[in-house]
Amino acid sequence: MKRLFIPAEEIKGNTAKIKGGDFHHLKNVLKKKVGDEIEIADDNGRIFKSIIKEIKEKEIIIELVDFKLINPSPFYIRLFQAIPKGKSFENILQKVTELGINEIYPLITERTVVVYEKERIKAKVEKWQKIIKESAKKVGNQFLPEIKFPISLNEIKTCISGKQKILFWELEEEVSLWTILEKNGFSKNIDVVIGPEGGFSIKEVEYLKELGFTTVSLGKRIYTVETAVIVALSNLIFCLERKVNT
Repeated sequence: MKRLFIPAEEIKGNTAKIKGGDFHHLKNVLKKKVGDEIEIADDNGRIFKSIIKEIKEKEIIIELVDFKLINPSPFYIRLFQAIPKGKSFENILQKVTELGINEIYPLITERTVVVYEKERIKAKVEKWQKIIKESAKKVGNQFLPEIKFPISLNEIKTCISGKQKILFWELEEEVSLWTILEKNGFSKNIDVVIGPEGGFSIKEVEYLKELGFTTVSLGKRIYTVETAVIVALSNLIFCLERKVNT
């Protein structure tokens, strides 16, 4: 059964309304009818069994019959991702949503090629939110990462709050992820920074180190930005889960 997402504030008592793209998909693609069951998730970790009560011209009214509470991950991962060119950032959003990252900060660095006009930023973030929502639907994730407005590297100091701060850097050859996590006690609140296509400048790396970030190696292979994000975060999540289960 396909799971749809509804923000918790849009649920009123035991009823909710489905509008927009989800309305179109249910009515015109899946051909749902009154009395059919659908599965709904909200952003509080609840998954509802629901029944379609009424199909109107532009919305569907559903009755929430029962729900189960899904516990969130014990880890909170905040990703600061330098914005790559083209559709690479959109692809990254899809993958990190599947991985269960909690917050995403699009990062503007010295070597960031993409430039957004001020009046277009809000529309761009709204598009990113839709991509995240659609990606979560595909894999059944009930917790959606929060996408922030783009920030410059100098602004990062007002956004970081993790006890563990990790900078995955292609020029780091010695320090492994597991070593750093063991040394610092496997904190459950983690800030992660990943650079742009051209990498960070030495000046930027030194600045991040001053803020408490530790440079960590991704091994001997060279990756594209999209692959580097998946490798870095997958390794991080694996290490954290391995520690919890031992």
